Amino acid sequence: PPAPVIDLVVTAPTTFTISPTTVARGGTVTFPSFTITNRGANASGAFSYGFYLATNGAAIDPSDTLLGSTVSGNASLSPGASKVVGSYRQIIPTTITPGTYTIGIMVDNLNAISESSEANNNDTKTTITVR
Repeated sequence: PPAPVIDLVVTAPTTFTISPTTVARGGTVTFPSFTITNRGANASGAFSYGFYLATNGAAIDPSDTLLGSTVSGNASLSPGASKVVGSYRQIIPTTITPGTYTIGIMVDNLNAISESSEANNNDTKTTITVR
């Protein structure tokens, strides 16, 4: 049988803004509320998402610093269905070296779902400065 066609993406907000954009180590940043959509033709099954801090300037991936994640309360999304997630506060670890980082959200960060595109799970990101 053909592989399931599932594609989880963050579809909103169109402009991703973290507050504050400059934060001290040990300080807190707030991620805005966001929407996860299943653009695929099959139900997704339960899924996770995580909040990451990356040093490479562009991509977010599971090898970056995980600030927090959730796996509970993320029931399957039907084809075309969306889930709105409220804002989240995350602490920047005190062990982080001061500098400029990419910070963002990665859907299916545990890579538990076989998707038609894994490349668009980490498109929601912006830059912050840690001091």
